[in-house]
Amino acid sequence: LIALDATDLAAAHASGMVAAWDETGTTPESWSWIISVADAARLNGALIGLPFAAKADAFAYRALAYPAAPHSWADTLAGSGSFLFPAGDPSSEFTLAQYLSAGGTLRDSDGHSTLDAQALQAVLEFYSAARSGGLLPLSSRQHEDSHTTVDALTSGQVGAALVPYDRLPELDALEIDVMGPWPSRDGSGTCFVDAWSWAIVDRPAGPDPLAVELAVWLAQPEFAGPWTRALNLLPATSPALALWPDDERRSLAETMGATCLPLPSP
Repeated sequence: LIALDATDLAAAHASGMVAAWDETGTTPESWSWIISVADAARLNGALIGLPFAAKADAFAYRALAYPAAPHSWADTLAGSGSFLFPAGDPSSEFTLAQYLSAGGTLRDSDGHSTLDAQALQAVLEFYSAARSGGLLPLSSRQHEDSHTTVDALTSGQVGAALVPYDRLPELDALEIDVMGPWPSRDGSGTCFVDAWSWAIVDRPAGPDPLAVELAVWLAQPEFAGPWTRALNLLPATSPALALWPDDERRSLAETMGATCLPLPSP
């Protein structure tokens, strides 16, 4: 039994190292999967791993820099403080999410990779306007992930930034509001979830029954609910989330789960 993120899960399955989870016939359909998390563990509609949690980045801001939550590009450009995203990210997740929110697509009708020039131009024009207005610092290119952009936010260097979901408790004592999904062109929000799943190592004798039983026990809501809450991860199922205390953190997790997209494969 092995825990893999969505990228490694797809690669391991493609190389024949792990068996498709659906082949074990033990997927509890009654768990009510959070779609964005479950879809990250699917390949051509089949569940190749058993999702149990997900990581995600949220958008947080200082109220002094924004009179209201900056849900749209226009809201972000109207703020008085700079915002920061990891422009040095090799996967360009923030830009990719903005591209998709602007109507861009990743594949054409024949399934081939494609790029919508108009959607991408709209995103770059948003960045250009932010740079011209002094709202997007050049230092954004030095950040490769949200673990450093959150430090710039908590130290007061910027007015808003991407922050890892598992570091949100650090913001409670500061005058920083967590919006959740990132600003998007139309204000509906966008973000990605990076799901973690249990996978069964493929062996000639077939899946190990004890490994399957252990994975199901670890992923079941009664265990995964309190466990994801304690580690500040997003749960994979609605019943697991329902076991969280009814507070702002749970409400935020519900919003993120409903808004975020599964992280696209490489």
